[in-house]
Amino acid sequence: MATTVNQVNPDSKYPAFVLPDLILGLSLLAVTWAMVLPMGQWFVNQGERLKLDTGFGVVTDYLSTAQQCAMYLHNGSVTVQLEPHGVIWDHGSSSKHVLDLEGLGLGRSRLYNGLKGEFTASGNVKEMFRVTLLDPVQPEQRRTLYFQPVTGRLVLENEKDVKEQKE
Repeated sequence: MATTVNQVNPDSKYPAFVLPDLILGLSLLAVTWAMVLPMGQWFVNQGERLKLDTGFGVVTDYLSTAQQCAMYLHNGSVTVQLEPHGVIWDHGSSSKHVLDLEGLGLGRSRLYNGLKGEFTASGNVKEMFRVTLLDPVQPEQRRTLYFQPVTGRLVLENEKDVKEQKE
């Protein structure tokens, strides 16, 4: 007697996968995805905030280095030009330093309030200039710093200070 391949053995220890089991499994999978997807957006937002914080730290260090260069190299003043994609500063006629945000992987971030600043030999700025780094996709996420005139002190502004000043 020959048996066919499609014949079902009634004494099998493994029951069949039935429709209610399939529906239950798919519904649990759907609920899991419904809970995980919003967290994915949260992780993306936190990653963009971390990029902005990192970029702000780099810009702050770069401007502070320009200020220290003016104080310690004694080559006269250091001029700082802020552009949307980076910072350029030079001291003297032959030396120019460029910070490129896109080269750092911060292509979406932009610098605003692009004025030309100048550090004197004592590290002071001639006029106060403010630098704001923000992500155009999330404009509420911004970091701002400014240099005070006369003292040349670098001040980091956070959103809480700005809200209190407006009120």
